[in-house]
Amino acid sequence: MTTLSIRIDAQTESGLRRLIGHDGDDVSEVAARLLARAVRAARPRVRFDPDAIRAANSAYIEEDDLLADSAIGERAGLLVREDAE
Repeated sequence: MTTLSIRIDAQTESGLRRLIGHDGDDVSEVAARLLARAVRAARPRVRFDPDAIRAANSAYIEEDDLLADSAIGERAGLLVREDAE
């Protein structure tokens, strides 16, 4: 684990101490968890290409439509028939 020294303003420190309250949590531990959460939230998100996904799955459109519109019994029957093929 790495140790960082950061400077924060008085308002941020006060807010951090209010978050901790009287639970006896360590200020550094809570700050580290908050920073880790902020870093995870700021990570770039994977961008998906909807057209590429549709093209890759185009062979399954009819089957997906059948499964979506079918009742539970029909779905089980489709799966049994698929396993038999």
